[in-house]
Amino acid sequence: MRELRLVIGSCLQCGKGLKGRSDKKYCNYKCRSAFNNKKYKEQKKSEIFVLSGSDSEFLLSPHSSIEI
Repeated sequence: MRELRLVIGSCLQCGKGLKGRSDKKYCNYKCRSAFNNKKYKEQKKSEIFVLSGSDSEFLLSPHSSIEI
């Protein structure tokens, strides 16, 4: 006898309906990998932006010993 599985949510990457475990987040390994790669890339971009922003503020601050 075949067990019926209800749709429990949608994939965080592609939006397809999920079937199976109640805590499932992705429909397959490709979506899981793509989601995590995108998240990691965005996190690195924001870290670079924050670092570059703080460096430029330091270099252009009135208390800096460097004259422009």
